[in-house]
Amino acid sequence: MKRTIILFISACLLQSLYSCKGRTQETQDKMPVVTVKVSPLTKGDIGNEVSFNGTSVYLMRNAVVSPIAGYITKVDVRYCDEVRKGRPLFEIQTKERKALQGGNEQNADFGTVIVNAPAEGFIDDLTVSEPGIYVAEGSQLCSVLNNRDLMIKVNVAFEYHSYVRDGEK
Repeated sequence: MKRTIILFISACLLQSLYSCKGRTQETQDKMPVVTVKVSPLTKGDIGNEVSFNGTSVYLMRNAVVSPIAGYITKVDVRYCDEVRKGRPLFEIQTKERKALQGGNEQNADFGTVIVNAPAEGFIDDLTVSEPGIYVAEGSQLCSVLNNRDLMIKVNVAFEYHSYVRDGEK
């Protein structure tokens, strides 16, 4: 019995010594290799630039709205067309005129409204692009932008206000 206990203790001791030795070798094998890149020193100035984001904004935006409720019968404009003040853009026919269409032709201009350009510029936000659409009174048909009044809106943080001046880069 004594012999068995001594044999068991010596086997455990040999096992623990052998296992500790194996673990140190495994950790040494898994050590990562570090690559070092050497570059020469250079002398010079460090550039300091600050960039700001901006959006373009047209100051003169004239909305063209429908003066009456009715059906669009003619569209004389496309997106990005240049227009002059007073040029006809849309023709709108009232519901009553549409109901009387085919009958009496004495009052051919009755119930028809021509919408003209309120200012000079180009067409933007064209919401009605084809005839046959019903529009309510006051609904927007398109916008006329004056291309001479383009501004850049820049959002500048408070600490950079001293760097920004009108008319400078």
